[in-house]
Amino acid sequence: MMLAENDKLPDTLFGGTAPFKNKPTLMVWLRHFGCRFYQEARLLLPNLQKRLGDKGIDLICVVQGTKEEAEVFWPFPGIAYIPDPEKLSYKMVGLEKTSLLKILFPDRTLKRRRDEVSERGCSMDMKGTAAKSSDILQLPGLALIDPDRKIIWINRGKHTGDLDLSEAAADRIIALVHA
Repeated sequence: MMLAENDKLPDTLFGGTAPFKNKPTLMVWLRHFGCRFYQEARLLLPNLQKRLGDKGIDLICVVQGTKEEAEVFWPFPGIAYIPDPEKLSYKMVGLEKTSLLKILFPDRTLKRRRDEVSERGCSMDMKGTAAKSSDILQLPGLALIDPDRKIIWINRGKHTGDLDLSEAAADRIIALVHA
């Protein structure tokens, strides 16, 4: 069963461990720890958390790794994360996998995104890619969850760099919550 907008996240989705606080929450499903777009997220997440937090919205990230891997690679003590090494929640919210050919021979959109993040100094981190739970084909995504854990909005990544954590994205998320 794939969850969609207006569906409620099941209590068992994260084994009952999701740190929901009865307020709107932006869930961010990240790519593997070594991905250049994970490196970009590392730059953008603290600002996103502050912007959303100022408007009463929590931020929770879902990472592919085990708890032990996340303890090594997760650089944000103030941002909640949920390890999902089996990627069950990725599947449940309909986050697909790309193909190796699309990674090796990317379309224009992905090439442009790679160039953007490379200009910011983000590159592949082979140490992070080597984590046992990494799946280089897993696509990212976002979902805005209401206080009752119902999905208000979901964005499933179309390519490996399709994870908008920008100021404009924060504005859209805030507008959705306060509409």
